[in-house]
Amino acid sequence: MELTHKFKLSLLSCSLLLAACGGSDGKDPEVSVNQAPTVTLANTTVNEKAEVNLSASATDTDGTIASFLWEVTSSHDIALTGADTATPSFTAPEVGLEGDTVALKVTVTDDDGATASASTEVKVNPLTLAFTLQGMATDSPLENAQIKVTIGGREITVDATADENGNYSIELLLDDSETNAFVTIVAMGVGEQTNAGLISLLGSVSELNQLAGADGIVSAEDHFAVNVTNVTTAQYALAKLANNNEPISSSEQFATLSANLNPDEVLALATAIKVAIDKSADNPDLGLPEGISNTLELVANTEQTQAYVEDVQQSTEYADAQQEIFEDPNLVDTQSAFVVPETYYLMPQSTLHSGSVLKFKATNAEGSTGTGTQGDSHFDWSLAEGVLTLIYDGNPQSERFYISRVVENQTRNVLVETEPVRTEIRRLQSSADGDLLAFTDVKKWHFPNGEFEDEIQQSHASLTALKPSAIKPISHSGEGHMIVPTTEEHRGDSYISTEVLHLAADGSGTFEFSPDSYSWQLVDGQMVLSFGETKVRFVLLDDSQALDRYALEVSDDGINFDWGYTIGQGKLLTQPPVWAVADIPGIYSYDNAIFNGEPSAFWLELHENGDAETISADDWNGDGKLNDEEFSIQYGSWEARSDGGIRILRTMVKVQDDNGDIHYSYSNSCRHPEGNCVTVHDRTWSLLGQKDEQYGVFHTHHYYSGYYDNDTQYMDNRTLFKLAERPLPLPESLKSARQTKVMTAEQAKIELNKAQWH
Repeated sequence: MELTHKFKLSLLSCSLLLAACGGSDGKDPEVSVNQAPTVTLANTTVNEKAEVNLSASATDTDGTIASFLWEVTSSHDIALTGADTATPSFTAPEVGLEGDTVALKVTVTDDDGATASASTEVKVNPLTLAFTLQGMATDSPLENAQIKVTIGGREITVDATADENGNYSIELLLDDSETNAFVTIVAMGVGEQTNAGLISLLGSVSELNQLAGADGIVSAEDHFAVNVTNVTTAQYALAKLANNNEPISSSEQFATLSANLNPDEVLALATAIKVAIDKSADNPDLGLPEGISNTLELVANTEQTQAYVEDVQQSTEYADAQQEIFEDPNLVDTQSAFVVPETYYLMPQSTLHSGSVLKFKATNAEGSTGTGTQGDSHFDWSLAEGVLTLIYDGNPQSERFYISRVVENQTRNVLVETEPVRTEIRRLQSSADGDLLAFTDVKKWHFPNGEFEDEIQQSHASLTALKPSAIKPISHSGEGHMIVPTTEEHRGDSYISTEVLHLAADGSGTFEFSPDSYSWQLVDGQMVLSFGETKVRFVLLDDSQALDRYALEVSDDGINFDWGYTIGQGKLLTQPPVWAVADIPGIYSYDNAIFNGEPSAFWLELHENGDAETISADDWNGDGKLNDEEFSIQYGSWEARSDGGIRILRTMVKVQDDNGDIHYSYSNSCRHPEGNCVTVHDRTWSLLGQKDEQYGVFHTHHYYSGYYDNDTQYMDNRTLFKLAERPLPLPESLKSARQTKVMTAEQAKIELNKAQWH
């Protein structure tokens, strides 16, 4: 029984097992296989620096997409945003003019771990600036000149040749990364004009692109500097020299440097360049110095240029070339629009000169006629064919100075009073903030002492004129001292062309040389002094040098500043600087002009032992050369004062002969006032500002009576240039340690008058 029971149980177990296994119907079981996802991408094109938005189209037929993974497969260093999403983004890289392509890959994974990948390319196009330069290579036209262009100092390849009239056209396609790059154009002469090399600084790429306007062309009507000329070459050479021979890299830098150039130097150098190119074929004596092949090489060599300008300036060809500059419409800007500004600030020609202010009011809608003022002088003006003409009436500004002329077979200093009759103004170069102007002045010369009949004289000059847009803001609060230029005033024994404003924190103020008081405030960045309804303001025009340059303007009604009187040097200080005594010895000049072509100079030498010499050289006989008699050395001493200034004495030996006549002589042994060694001149330099080797000073001359007709003082602001060497070599006859020159009192006055204004 037990055995039978166990057998039945085993059969039941087997039956259950078979049922659990699904039976045995003889067929294979079905197997489920996961399907991989799919993904697609589209290529796209974008501009550089643009935001790029990508999108992957991915599907999974038997499940879902679990993840995305993007990667950059090209060599670009790109940061992807949303690299684990279907729609990542990135910023397109900057590319060159040839463009570039960014390659990417996306990998998708489904919910069963299967993957799929796809690749795409993003073509990146450059952002470009395209415009055409059209101008002329001329001082007279450079036929078939070769034209070169540099962008930010990088010379670009251009296939440009001027035509037989010097006209050229250059199409430029530039990457926008060069927006701020400075553009320079060079023209090199060929054939018989291989001695010609001219250059012009045009401005930044963005400035030129804006000037190109709708037609995409920058012509002389838009920007006169596209004419590559002797004038632009002279400006370039002098600006680069003022920049310590470093390249000029921005319009702002060039504008600042240009505003401080001596325009007479610009005109002299431009004229010499024209002589070399246009006149030397007929006169080999005017050819370039040996070893110099073209005028661009010439202006790169300061010493050679100085010698060349001095050599050619006395020639008739030089005078002819200068006249041709004033009459050539391709050198004088008669093409671009001439909008007469409200004010022209005529900048000083050097640190020893003052500038003046021209105020204009138009009287017709076209702005071609009007009235104006220059100081207290009134004029009528008219504009026609690019020439601005001023006709003076009423109370014209006059000048008084001495000239050297032969009177009764003797060379004398003759007093001249001049009065303007007519002024013609042409633009040599023009910009938004200022113009380089060519002046033709017609003046009446009157000789008050009767040596000669009245004369009408015509002269040429060039001046830098700033516009109101060039004004810089003055910043100051609290107490301070502002040393400012003024028109010259005669007070007692003093002639003063400067004033010290003592500014109190409460807005009140007093003068150093006047008992008047005033209230002061900064209005739109300009220093305004109030005297009841009358207001005086000082406008800052340049702050890049040791001393700043200010214009003095006056308002009668307290609203409109219709009168402009002078432009000169000054400084706003809270604490004046002092001289470093150890740095004082050296050679000092009041002018660093080297290309004006005039064989003259003035300088002071201060020695460590306290000795001082005042040295001057002037071409008094007008032969274009300096002889020994045209040099003068005056001896004296210097000392550092307790107030931080420098005092410099000029001394002379004073003796009386048996007839009672007084004689003076310079002597190396007469340097300090004692016995018959007397002081004839006392000079002080109070430091106001310093930049590199420039020293801005409050300057005082004291001329002592006895030697001079009167005991007189002159006060002004001026800049000293500390030089590495003498401006001119001394003649051998003046190098003696005890050089002595004996003169009568009258001869001494004439001799000292040569350097009086120094």
